[in-house]
Amino acid sequence: MMNAVDSMKNFCLALLLIFGATFYGCVSLVLSPRQQVVMSALQAMCETKNTKSLSPFVTDDARLVLDVADPLVNVLERTGIFRLSDQIAAACQDKSVKFGDEIKVSDDRYLVRLSSDEKKIAYELVVVRERGDWKISSVKR
Repeated sequence: MMNAVDSMKNFCLALLLIFGATFYGCVSLVLSPRQQVVMSALQAMCETKNTKSLSPFVTDDARLVLDVADPLVNVLERTGIFRLSDQIAAACQDKSVKFGDEIKVSDDRYLVRLSSDEKKIAYELVVVRERGDWKISSVKR
């Protein structure tokens, strides 16, 4: 009898895992490639609570900005003047943020907007194609 219960638990667990993987796959299928790079960047940043994890998802110019700002951010964190990690953690808890409009500027440039319950446009990110991959750019113009 105990084997049957264990087998049923394992079967249900497997079904839940398959459902979860399928759901995640479906969400990824619904998102555009530009939205996927934004989502991946946000997930990486939320996991690490720092901006260094954004490097694979940003353009060369944005990576330069991150590299230049990193020593200053470290000093501010250590002195307690400004804790970016706290700000990131708080922002990552906001479950009302979702993808809004995606505006095509050109074939290689899009504006990806995120909205929230409080704001129709909470964030607007420039996503460009760099060497064949979609990347988040720091250049707004």
